[in-house]
Amino acid sequence: MLTLAWPWWLLLAPLPWLLRRVLPGLPQRSEAALRAPVGLSLPASQNMRSATRGAWRALLLLWLAWLLLLLAAAR
Repeated sequence: MLTLAWPWWLLLAPLPWLLRRVLPGLPQRSEAALRAPVGLSLPASQNMRSATRGAWRALLLLWLAWLLLLLAAAR
């Protein structure tokens, strides 16, 4: 059985979600962050699909890191 020294640390788990809902986001740029030669670019549909998949992976990894940090703080 898992016993924690400070279980109240786990109450901070939804903090990133709350901050994202309350604080205003950064303004979006219309230009590309990375420029590639025309011959190396992907079709627009494939590029968007891989970009959204990569964003979800990054978000999942950030949430996992946050939860592991909270578990470590709770001992």
